[in-house]
Amino acid sequence: MTVLLASNQGTTTLGAPLLSSGTVITVAVDTGGVFPSPAAGQGFTVTLSDAATSLIREICLCTARTNDQLTVLRAQEGTIARNWATGDIVSNLITSSLVNNYTVQPDTLQNSTFTYAAATGTPDAILVTITSMLTAINDGMAFSFRAIFANTTNTPTLQLTLGSTQQSAITIVKMDNQALLTGDIQPDMICNMVYNNQYSKWVLLNPINSAAGGSF
Repeated sequence: MTVLLASNQGTTTLGAPLLSSGTVITVAVDTGGVFPSPAAGQGFTVTLSDAATSLIREICLCTARTNDQLTVLRAQEGTIARNWATGDIVSNLITSSLVNNYTVQPDTLQNSTFTYAAATGTPDAILVTITSMLTAINDGMAFSFRAIFANTTNTPTLQLTLGSTQQSAITIVKMDNQALLTGDIQPDMICNMVYNNQYSKWVLLNPINSAAGGSF
């Protein structure tokens, strides 16, 4: 999933015509700096509109910018790729994708969209996908999942996908870095997980068989 950037009042004009099949927008000389400079995995929305009426529009996704040249994906958010003329308007405006990706809606809180999911995979190679704009697992990251199998080994793994970014499979332990016992995870159990960077492992906070001690 692309992390969306934005600039304040980022508007300029086309410095060269753009065909409907084009993937590089050239803006007016020395005006590209009004827009963000995306790194890998980042981008920003570009709205093209006609200079005559500002009523004809196309939304693009810019994934890279080099000075006055913007590399884009055309016809985003239900718009149509068109031919554009020199002098037409190029803007970084608020679009539905920007609002929907960054605004927490009541239903996402109600459904624990960003912190809970049902697992898939196998008993000892658990797969979980969480809706997220995040791209990495950090110390203290926490979420829950509903299991579908009981673990059959002492070293089950969890492979987490954050949005569209798939992480490596990581071993699950319980408190004090103890190995799980067979059956510490049970079918339909909601497993509460936290990542411990010192262990480089996922810690299951509520195993069926409690661990001694209390650190995680």
